[in-house]
Amino acid sequence: MISPLPQQIVRFLCGAVLAFSAVTMCSCEATNSLAKVRENPDDPEGPPIAAGRVTQVVIVAPRGEFFDSDGNGFRDSTRIVAFLFDEFSTGKTVAVGGDGTLRILLVGDNGERLASWMFPITPDRGMMEQTSYGWGYVIDLDINDVATDQFPHHDGALAAIYTPADGSRSATTSGPAAVLVGPTFE
Repeated sequence: MISPLPQQIVRFLCGAVLAFSAVTMCSCEATNSLAKVRENPDDPEGPPIAAGRVTQVVIVAPRGEFFDSDGNGFRDSTRIVAFLFDEFSTGKTVAVGGDGTLRILLVGDNGERLASWMFPITPDRGMMEQTSYGWGYVIDLDINDVATDQFPHHDGALAAIYTPADGSRSATTSGPAAVLVGPTFE
């Protein structure tokens, strides 16, 4: 079992779900048509490399729910897009300038941490795709890779922390992305 999150984080996540849901819903349409990964990461038309420290991460779950990919009656898989912004980006998404790690957290409606994933993020931009919102890191999540998908929750929230490999200050999501998790039956 994964340990519960501290109450301060739980209050932040639960309170921010409602505020962030409107942004997530608006962004869903924009991210439904993802373009293919660029074949040439040195393409000048690609995303700008972060000019400064990455200061914010925005997670968008275009479908708003996990799907039951293994047929056991519990939602386990989804695709998300993580958008990074640096201190100079003025609203445009950026690619990282150095190696780092993106940690994605799935929290249940009671604040319990349900799953946690770690992804290496590198400057080669191979994980990035162009969306109508901007360049983002497209990531497939499967709960069964890190935990069990068999829990009773229906409402969940995804949050993220980007940590540069050089040890400089981490960047977090300004608010979580609301997602539907748990059983596919009532």
